[in-house]
Amino acid sequence: MNIFRQLRRQMRVVSNPKHREDLGGFHLNFVGVGRRKFSYTGWWQTRLNFYVIDASCFRQRVRIPEKNREFMRESNFVVLYAPNTLYEEHCSGTMEFNDAWIVFRAATRFNPLDALVRRNGYCLFRDEGGLVRHHIEEASMIANANAGLRWVASAAFLRILALLHHALPSAEGHPRVIHPLAYQRAQSSEFQERVLRVLKDNLGRNVSVDELARRMGLSRSTLTHRFSLEMGDTLARTKNRLRIERAQEWIGTTDKPFKEISFALGFDDPAYFSRVFQDEVGVSPRDYRRLVDSASYRGNSTETRRNKA
Repeated sequence: MNIFRQLRRQMRVVSNPKHREDLGGFHLNFVGVGRRKFSYTGWWQTRLNFYVIDASCFRQRVRIPEKNREFMRESNFVVLYAPNTLYEEHCSGTMEFNDAWIVFRAATRFNPLDALVRRNGYCLFRDEGGLVRHHIEEASMIANANAGLRWVASAAFLRILALLHHALPSAEGHPRVIHPLAYQRAQSSEFQERVLRVLKDNLGRNVSVDELARRMGLSRSTLTHRFSLEMGDTLARTKNRLRIERAQEWIGTTDKPFKEISFALGFDDPAYFSRVFQDEVGVSPRDYRRLVDSASYRGNSTETRRNKA
């Protein structure tokens, strides 16, 4: 397939409303990865009415004529382009490279990502660890139509947005530096840490509001008020979120039956556990295990997971 047919096919995918999902104000439209061979000499022009995250691995001159900007992108650079930005990439004959990019929209213009690109029409990031590319590959694998799970890639996509938003500021004219989000984690309050410690230590049983208040040394009304204010959710939803996070860990690293996992996490009804898991993760426990098993980047064989159990 030549590059023109490829681009036309991709634009058809982008314009298809069935291939979109609303993710907290962001609309994921297309994910593209693979090894591409491209034959063209000169400046290749692109203008899309979408944000573009380009993590392709090759060295190339790029210019934004409307902003009178030009830069040299290195193989470890990630570029975020603003919507309606004309950008030109210099091509010299036949090129073969690893491609990885995402096309998406935002419901509101003045979002955090727009603040990064407003002046120049783009923002450069240095991604030494390949974190963005890793999540793009993950999103592409899960969102593949053949998987039968269209745009279950939402978690990977939102992690990419978080990585870009939390990239370390840089000097003028230099790319921002992307670090794992673990290093960017906001400091939790003592109240949050104590609450999470109690809940994580008791995932297999139902900790009531009264018991939690007693353990925290607070009255029921004070606990309820502070919990809503600092945790940003209800006790029931917080408990379920923590349980499902542990369930994801067990499903991904062991061969424990789903019924055993549901009982171990305090769910009396495996069917209810499956519904909660589907609501939190977007897929059923069975489909989640299948996705983990097919993810080659995890590198864990079934036998390895059995040994960990």
